[in-house]
Amino acid sequence: MVDTRSDRFAMTVVGHRHSKRVDAGEHLQRLMADRLDQTPPETNGPIVEIGTLAGLTVTAQAVTTIDDEIRLTIADAHIEVTYPALDWKRSEPANLVTRLERQIQRLPETLTSLQAEADTARGEVDRAAARIGAPWDRAEELAGLRRRQGEINDTLTAAANSEAVEASPAAIGAMPPSEPPPRSDGLSL
Repeated sequence: MVDTRSDRFAMTVVGHRHSKRVDAGEHLQRLMADRLDQTPPETNGPIVEIGTLAGLTVTAQAVTTIDDEIRLTIADAHIEVTYPALDWKRSEPANLVTRLERQIQRLPETLTSLQAEADTARGEVDRAAARIGAPWDRAEELAGLRRRQGEINDTLTAAANSEAVEASPAAIGAMPPSEPPPRSDGLSL
């Protein structure tokens, strides 16, 4: 990756070397506006190499599906910048290039961040690998809770069965008839 900050800027657009962002942006803007105009409606134009920036290859594509747009890509750096067609035409030429440059300049930070994430993931893999085949530290507690759950289920089943026996018609006929409650006026029936 080549540093393009300040007066070290250099970008090649279809074979023409530009040392000023405005010139490179204007060239890029004209080129892609023409490609967009040449792309049939509801299609993705071809992805074409349009130049280099910071030593990296820049490709572009004109898209006319749903909304017209321009896509600039630096595949080696996993950078893609998409502009709606109207924004592309209205943007300051230097800003088109600067947006790509900012993405490129963030690469070292992005790389550092991704390496830290990879280190964390490797650590998690190592911890997981160490636990494979090891007994679970709460297995006894789980076994005790399962036993208790079985006891509760047995108690509930027994209670439900005894209620069903008491409420069955055979059990009702086998019960002695109950006497009516005494009357409050002292008379009997």
